[in-house]
Amino acid sequence: AQAIVDRALAVGPSLHAKEASVEAARKDAAAEGGGLWPNVSVAVNARQYDVLEGRPRLYDVGVQFVVRYRLFSGGQKTAEVAQARSRVRQA
Repeated sequence: AQAIVDRALAVGPSLHAKEASVEAARKDAAAEGGGLWPNVSVAVNARQYDVLEGRPRLYDVGVQFVVRYRLFSGGQKTAEVAQARSRVRQA
C-alpha cells in the first residue's frame, strides 16, 4: 500500500498539494485547540542593595506566577476549534 502512495506522490503533484493542505489544516486545528488551555508564565526578579556602602549587602528576590484564562467568551473559542476541525475533515 505504501508503494502505491509513493508512486502516486511521484507522479501527481496535485496529491502533494492536497497532502500539504491536510497537514496545514491539522496544524491550524492544533493551534486553535491550544487556545482552550490557560496561559501560564513565571517571572523571577532579584535586586541587590547597598552595594557601594560598607554594610552587608541586602537582596530582594521575588517570584511571580501568572495564569491567564478566558472564563467566558460566549463560546467563541469552542466555535473556532470546531471550525478548524471541520476544515481538517474537509481537506
